[in-house]
Amino acid sequence: MTDVHPGFDVKQDSGASTQQKLQWKIQVLLHINSMLIKKSQETRSMYESQPVPPLASLSKDQLEQILIQYTKRIHCNLHTISQINQGNLTAKPPILDPPPNPFAPANASPQERQTDMLVKMYLLMNRMFQLW
Repeated sequence: MTDVHPGFDVKQDSGASTQQKLQWKIQVLLHINSMLIKKSQETRSMYESQPVPPLASLSKDQLEQILIQYTKRIHCNLHTISQINQGNLTAKPPILDPPPNPFAPANASPQERQTDMLVKMYLLMNRMFQLW
């Protein structure tokens, strides 16, 4: 996970200040939000233009439910950033798991699911908020 931020190891406290840790948390939350926005736009666009399997099997209501999950996470992350900026140094997102991936096969193994960069970012975020 250190490839997200060079010289950054969540497992050990390398003497980073509280302010620096808070900035890293905010950066990760913003990066996750960027990924969520991009993925939701791609999902909707692909669904409407030329559905690919597994998207082709989704109903419009199922697609909307998936997109709602993305939006909920974006709002939670923005709320957490707001709390941190207001001085709540222990704030953490209420939703700590990644949203469903409509492109992943239903029978994907946990190892296959972890190749998704969004899943990796959620693992990093969990570690940061758990240890710091």
